[in-house]
Amino acid sequence: PSGKFTDWNGFQVAEPGAVVFKNKVYLYFAAVGFKGDGTEPPFVKRSIGLVISDDGSTFKSPQKVIEQSSLYPDQNGFQGYSTPAAVFYSDRLHLLYDVFQYRKGEKPEEHLQVALHHAVSSDGIEWTEDSTPIFTRESFLWTRREIRSPSILYDDQKLKMWFAGDDLIAKKLWGIGYATMPDVKF
Repeated sequence: PSGKFTDWNGFQVAEPGAVVFKNKVYLYFAAVGFKGDGTEPPFVKRSIGLVISDDGSTFKSPQKVIEQSSLYPDQNGFQGYSTPAAVFYSDRLHLLYDVFQYRKGEKPEEHLQVALHHAVSSDGIEWTEDSTPIFTRESFLWTRREIRSPSILYDDQKLKMWFAGDDLIAKKLWGIGYATMPDVKF
């Protein structure tokens, strides 16, 4: 983190997701900084950052590549994105990530990952987000509280995605989901 809390990467960098692209390591990560003055929810802004390495051990300066879009407005408690996972497929990079929301008024009030989202890029820096999420926490009975942590792999001529979720409050359910293309539009 930069140490300046109002920076996009001010007080937390975490959850790395690496991919080899153009013979370099592109390491995507979740970054957190305060939103506004940090006194009104949502308190923080979660973005996806990138560092690039030519050799896999020395990285260039971090840059923000995806930030909260109008699909997830502040007034609905959304805070941005986390847990990036990338794969190169069909001449483009694909990035999966989850969407954070402060659930004010729910019992208990908490910060939850409530959707899985997808974006594509031809250069790894400029991204085009899908217009709708892949899945939301309402998509499955076992993800009614939270859906999170997507992981993606190209294998056996298919894009394969795994993700976690739970409904620990109501049903005491949790699990790991699996989806493939064309079941999910990537």
